[in-house]
Amino acid sequence: MKKTYSKIIKYLAYVVLSVLAFAGIVIGLFFFSISQNKKQLNKEASEKSKNCNSILYVTEQPEITFFNFKDITSDDLEFKIIRNNKVIKDTVILDTTATKNIINYINIPFNSFLKTDSILVTVHKEFHYYISGFKHTVGLNYGMFGPVATSECELLNSYTINGNKNQTNLNKAIAISVDKENTFDTTK
Repeated sequence: MKKTYSKIIKYLAYVVLSVLAFAGIVIGLFFFSISQNKKQLNKEASEKSKNCNSILYVTEQPEITFFNFKDITSDDLEFKIIRNNKVIKDTVILDTTATKNIINYINIPFNSFLKTDSILVTVHKEFHYYISGFKHTVGLNYGMFGPVATSECELLNSYTINGNKNQTNLNKAIAISVDKENTFDTTK
């Protein structure tokens, strides 16, 4: 009887060890696959990054947010493209609604401009914001266990505003007051 129990225990031990070994192999292969996928994505992203750096124009109409402004309506905003200290293009947003809505964010209203251009936003004819530093980057598509593929080039949602890097908000604290002299030529 003891021999039978010992055979059963040995058999169960072999089965348990076999299952654990198989599970270890499966888990190891899973993490190896993830590691290889990451290496491939990094290689692909660096190749696509070169293409993203070569993009000359911004065509996405980036979004900017107004922070600590409570009363901005569309007719309080002026936009200008500044290139080589000259105004290339300008526009005023006109409010077409009967009631003026308070704006918290807005897209830059130009369909296309150079990445090296600055966008001058004037709020209430009083506050200037120079937005520059537009960059494209490779986007990553994420799955349950991390990145699974690269996407096309997309505009990085982080700009330099009045010399402050990595900004998307226009606030009064970083504004340049209108009474300071403009350093650009207004001839087109």
